[in-house]
Amino acid sequence: MNRTQAILHYGDRVLEDFLPRGIIERGLFHPILEPTPLPPISDPARALEKALEQPVGAAPSLPELLRRKALTRGITLLVDDYTRPNAHTRLLLPILLRLLPEKYAVPAHRINILIATGTHRPAGEAELRKILGPDLRGGMPVFWHDCDRDNITAGRIGQHRIGIDRRAFSADLLIALTDIDNHYFAGVAGGPKMLSPGIADRSTIEFEHLQMFGELGFAPNVGLGILDGNPVYECKKKTVSALLDALKKNNTDVYCLAAITDPRNNLVYLKGGEIFSVHRDAAEALKGVWTATLEQKVDIAIAGAAHLGLNVYHAGKGIHAASHAVRDGGWILAAAPCEGGIGDDEYITLLRLARPILLRHKDKMKGIEDALKAVCDAVRKDFRIGKQKAVDLFTILGTIGWKHLHMVCNDVSEEEKSLLPIEFWGHEDEPPEKRIRDWLTRYAKDKTITVVDNPGFLICVA
Repeated sequence: MNRTQAILHYGDRVLEDFLPRGIIERGLFHPILEPTPLPPISDPARALEKALEQPVGAAPSLPELLRRKALTRGITLLVDDYTRPNAHTRLLLPILLRLLPEKYAVPAHRINILIATGTHRPAGEAELRKILGPDLRGGMPVFWHDCDRDNITAGRIGQHRIGIDRRAFSADLLIALTDIDNHYFAGVAGGPKMLSPGIADRSTIEFEHLQMFGELGFAPNVGLGILDGNPVYECKKKTVSALLDALKKNNTDVYCLAAITDPRNNLVYLKGGEIFSVHRDAAEALKGVWTATLEQKVDIAIAGAAHLGLNVYHAGKGIHAASHAVRDGGWILAAAPCEGGIGDDEYITLLRLARPILLRHKDKMKGIEDALKAVCDAVRKDFRIGKQKAVDLFTILGTIGWKHLHMVCNDVSEEEKSLLPIEFWGHEDEPPEKRIRDWLTRYAKDKTITVVDNPGFLICVA
């Protein structure tokens, strides 16, 4: 991106004409500088064969695993759910489904697909096409993981029971097809996340997620791109190791395929092997693809949500990424369609808890602090997936300030807006680029501005 251009993904649209000319002419626009692009993989099929046959880590290749097995129970392919970009799935899954029977002699009727939803809902038909591509339904069995049903105990960590999807546990071989990107509390997504939270039961997922919290807000080392010392990842190593041990005892092997796509959805990395080893290898490669730099922290960050603009809850990842680019006391303007409204019941529960605390304080910064304390207390007493986003929201507000988080969206009801400590801007009948332009005309003046179009970026200030 140069100093006269900015784009913002808003649902299926790409917004371009939203920066007032004066901001650019006066040198107030500071672009996020992406790393030098890696060359796209020119032959994904050949790269996939190599990933299957030349594993990372101390693990057998896929052909070796298949030689050891009769495949009486079949192969289950684990794929990401609708909250992921899915560019890697649409590209690689058809190739994998062709290679398995044609090159590796796996009978097609011995293959099924399990969507690793974690605690998320099943995909709708349009979302399923986004995951699998338009031509993959056919006769291929496709299942959704349900964290509350049909799971079995696969081990323990101390007093905590570790559970996994029964269908996955009953397979001869699990092949996890995952993308790798930065994650706001797990550090780096993908890899072992395909097992937990991907196909783990709710109790296991909540036990792992609970490790993200400190005394007030997130614990030290919980953040984008951080693995070592991150308590969530350290717990994940124990959880997933327990699951792998249980699977091994059941004669179920796991082979992980890890992909990285760049901001333009080009496939730039693909390797396979032992799930922790290939995840670590990919995490190192990720730094050269998704670590962006900024000359200085700015007054205003415009936050895009890309594929996560489904609702306010998921768009929070875009807000989190943008918070790394804005100075203390600065402003964030988030832009996302949010067709699903706020989106998460546990998130809404904590927003209802925090709202009266905020309203009763004349000193709104004190109100934010007290609301964060109340939210953290509620999380520790009764953690449920979704509550962590409220902790993140009030932590960011505590840094930028009351009424410094604004949003352009299309489908959040007035009742839902009243729960959120966010200022909503413009009329929904107006194009989003006009609303952003109008907001900047009112609030920007002589302020420095950047655009964080993709929540996957880890932003480092030079």
